[in-house]
Amino acid sequence: FASLNAAQEVPTNGSTATGTGFLVVNPLTRVASGSITLTGMTATAAHIHLGATGVNEAVIIPLTATSAGVFSVPANTVLTADQFKAYKQGNLYYNAHSAAFPGGEIRGQIR
Repeated sequence: FASLNAAQEVPTNGSTATGTGFLVVNPLTRVASGSITLTGMTATAAHIHLGATGVNEAVIIPLTATSAGVFSVPANTVLTADQFKAYKQGNLYYNAHSAAFPGGEIRGQIR
């Protein structure tokens, strides 16, 4: 589960947008599925990043827009062993970007 908001962005911003998401990973195959649903913003992109709370890190999975305000993990996405370890430790996060906040408008750690 992930709850996205501007307070988790680094640096924070004044956006009132929010989002919710989930990520499920098969522990045997490391195949991932999930999505985020955004409210109060028009996202230009969304991703899963590797990184602990408060730390900005690289994109590991670009998400696909599947409907208005919804971005999904592409089918057949497989996490590496290190990414799966980070997932289990809570060190992956969703990030949604917009024209107003190209570096990221809202963020949420995946728990």
